[in-house]
Amino acid sequence: MRRIGWFTAGAFFCTGLWSVFVPERQLVLAQLMLVVIFVCLAVAFLRFARAERGVLSAADRWFVALPLGSFLGWITAANAVSLTSEAVRLGLVNGGGASEALLGSTLLLLGGVLAAAVILAGKSGPVQGYLTYAATVLWALVGVVVNKYDASILTTAAALVAAVPVVLALLGRLPGDWSRQGNDDTAARTDVAA
Repeated sequence: MRRIGWFTAGAFFCTGLWSVFVPERQLVLAQLMLVVIFVCLAVAFLRFARAERGVLSAADRWFVALPLGSFLGWITAANAVSLTSEAVRLGLVNGGGASEALLGSTLLLLGGVLAAAVILAGKSGPVQGYLTYAATVLWALVGVVVNKYDASILTTAAALVAAVPVVLALLGRLPGDWSRQGNDDTAARTDVAA
């Protein structure tokens, strides 16, 4: 717990700052807080996932891994959506136009790939962590589909496509996993034969 404590505390502290910056319309600072929260939570999540199996109790798995996974999943999705909104607000892309849809779709796809990487890295840890992370990211992508279905077919399609690597990582079906799985199956057959 000492290895993740300061990072989770930092994430909660920055969440509090984000809550102050948004009503004050300090949206660049609010976006910066979302990025810092993501970094803090990602470090905590990965450190927790790499903890030795025997060190973690059932309480650690349910009361730390589960909320940590869902908080990281929420902040992963929030960054993808919020970055698009901030780009529109700053005039970097036109709001409601093709450029906003393209940027939003690109960020959703990158978010899906990033989420798959986090899931794969988290699979060495408690299932409660990476499972709640994946469920939260997928829930957010469903929210994007529902919210953008009538407004942007591109964004809707990107959200659906972004869910694919998340589901594949969750099921262990990414190309890198196939080759490793084949080696594990061969090793298992060799052990059985011996």
